[in-house]
Amino acid sequence: MEQEALGNVLAHRDYCLPDPTRITVFADRIEFHSPGALPTGSTLAGLRRGDLAPRWRNQTLAWVFMKLGLAQGEGQGLATIREQMRLAGRPQPRYIADEVSVTCTLRAHPLTSKGALP
Repeated sequence: MEQEALGNVLAHRDYCLPDPTRITVFADRIEFHSPGALPTGSTLAGLRRGDLAPRWRNQTLAWVFMKLGLAQGEGQGLATIREQMRLAGRPQPRYIADEVSVTCTLRAHPLTSKGALP
């Protein structure tokens, strides 16, 4: 799931903006911060539901990631992340999006973040 989120944050960011892509690791979560708003026609509600239509901002990069096995096929990334989080017993991804950036937060298993599991 982290690999898929990494592929998404790199393949879907707006490379016209000078801001960096940021991946920040905390004890209880990983945040993937991508410069640029959601692609035209995409909504935060659709992102949160995991039912956005595929929209490639950087189609060539997404294709390369897919061929290298670093990302799923077109339109499968959100569903893959959601399913992997569910199977691992982790909370569903949290998304924040506005006109300047999109952030995906993958939270740790609740017991892991409290120190109950190694």
